[in-house]
Amino acid sequence: MADNSNQSTVQEGQQETKGMRPIWYFVGMVLMIIGAVLVVTGIYYVYNPSPQASAVAYLYPNIWWGGFMLVSGGIFLYTSKDVRIK
Repeated sequence: MADNSNQSTVQEGQQETKGMRPIWYFVGMVLMIIGAVLVVTGIYYVYNPSPQASAVAYLYPNIWWGGFMLVSGGIFLYTSKDVRIK
């Protein structure tokens, strides 16, 4: 007869889904959503410039900041995707 006392309820290769996610997971999600909105807005303004352009409109700050927020949000999500708080 096999000894089943060492069996875990979680199979190998699967993460346990109990517990709360850390706040940094949700911060990453919010950064990625806002970053995506900024990038889409920046791309829109590249093809349809505003008649009242700002002094730095030629630098396309929406695309730069949106890209930065997408990358930083992705880093937050990647580093906290497997972390669970008991």
